[in-house]
Amino acid sequence: MNPHLYLSNLKSSRVGIITWSILIALYGLLVMYLYPAMKNATGIAEYIQNLPEPLKEAIGITQLLTPEGIYPLKSFVAVEFLAWAPVFVAIYAIFAAGNIAAKEVEMGTMDLLLSLPVSRTRLLASKFAVFITGLLAIQAASMAGLAIGMYLIEDRMSLASLALALVQASLLVLAVGSYSLLFSCIFLNPRKTLTVSGTLTVVLYILNFMAPSLGSYQWVRRLSLFHYYRTEAVINSASLDWGGVAVFLVVIAVCLASAMLIFRRRDITP
Repeated sequence: MNPHLYLSNLKSSRVGIITWSILIALYGLLVMYLYPAMKNATGIAEYIQNLPEPLKEAIGITQLLTPEGIYPLKSFVAVEFLAWAPVFVAIYAIFAAGNIAAKEVEMGTMDLLLSLPVSRTRLLASKFAVFITGLLAIQAASMAGLAIGMYLIEDRMSLASLALALVQASLLVLAVGSYSLLFSCIFLNPRKTLTVSGTLTVVLYILNFMAPSLGSYQWVRRLSLFHYYRTEAVINSASLDWGGVAVFLVVIAVCLASAMLIFRRRDITP
């Protein structure tokens, strides 16, 4: 990685990173603010208990209520924040990582970057490091919003378990970002990259929802990255889901290595 390129690209991306961080922090605060009202809402326990099992499995939650029929804070956060936040942040990943190579080619600035005394691998690594920094900032804001919100209400949950769930979510988003980068290097066209990356992400997400209803074909959900993001297991065990971690790391490693190889060998034209 080249420090100068990294800092230059980080500076140009700061507005987007700050905006996403503020929005996700406010979302976390809102979720915590709503919990006291939702916990005591009439009929909420019965409604949750009657949710379709495929839906519970798809969002990674199978036991929403305690044996006493109480809707605990950890389940509420898992359903209302942890199940949806990675989807929102994946949009950031698709745009931020997907534009790393393609946008420079479209703007005609790639030739200028390649004229610098920096290898293509370091150039790509420097720009992808900016995306990782943005992702870390957004997830730190998520943790801050949820933690501050929790201390504004009476109920409590384990912050350590919450942090681990956000780590698992970060790996999922990083996997989305890694294949978005790969498509960016393959197409060198922002519209094609965003279309393919976005379509693939939507298909994987829908597949995870539909698979539990497919009977003997439920196994196809294993093809979806979202299947390996299990918030309930992480929160209840206070440890990472290492099977999911392994899948995410393999996808990240394969996509990054492929992107580097393709970018190094491509004939870059404006």
